[in-house]
Amino acid sequence: MSKKVLLLGAIACFVLVAQMSFAGGSSENAGPQKVTITQWAFPFAAEQEDKAMFEALMPELHKVAPNVDVNIEFFPWDGRRQRVLTAIAAQTTPDVVYLNDDMKPLFYPNLLDLNKYIKKADLADFKPGAIEGSTYKGELAFVPVLINSVARFVNLDLFQKLGYPESWINEQHTWADFVQLCEKAKQAGYYCDTMGPASDAIVDELSNYLGQAGGDYYNADMTKSTLNTPEAINAFKFIVSLWDNKYINAADIDLTEVQSQESNFVHVKTPLECPHFGLV
Repeated sequence: MSKKVLLLGAIACFVLVAQMSFAGGSSENAGPQKVTITQWAFPFAAEQEDKAMFEALMPELHKVAPNVDVNIEFFPWDGRRQRVLTAIAAQTTPDVVYLNDDMKPLFYPNLLDLNKYIKKADLADFKPGAIEGSTYKGELAFVPVLINSVARFVNLDLFQKLGYPESWINEQHTWADFVQLCEKAKQAGYYCDTMGPASDAIVDELSNYLGQAGGDYYNADMTKSTLNTPEAINAFKFIVSLWDNKYINAADIDLTEVQSQESNFVHVKTPLECPHFGLV
């Protein structure tokens, strides 16, 4: 089966796909005919709000691709993998679709190599790791979006109260060192770290510990999950131990995003009263 255009991205991809659709991948030979691009989207907020966001972007798109229109079709998050797989089998895939990282191995054989259409100078705007994670067997399969950074904070007053110098946070340490810190914090009546769903903290923590343990989510050619390897299992067990030993407040798992933000503000304003501090 020929490759379908299944791209991770939104408005930045529309121009790209439009060029492939009516110019064979070359914008220089683009004809005057009108082209409609179909994108499958899964709403992050209320569907009407997402529609308004895309509509606001259309004028910018038309500045660089005046002959391109975009038909955005919204679908629920549930069942999105099966929806795309069914579309591939029926050869009714959209031109653009939003895919999560965990869906990549399912669709690699059906993705177009974007190296032919995106200049290396444009890719330089991305972090190298983002492009590496979007590449499969030398082919650029995705345009990365929603790249975020995770910042950790240490309450230095509490840190020093436990007998640790400030310089400790800039040094390399083992899990055993971290557990020792957690135990001291627990004995002093504090939680050593926080993990809550509001900021995807559990996923962030898993990625950190997975890498520290020498594990990964997939094998080198992205054809098999490696979350059942000894290294990955060791990371899972260590995270569980943090909860079992009450180094993390169990109530964190039920925090909403607003509550989490409020907690962070309290953490900054009254550090000595807040029973949390994180480890860099």
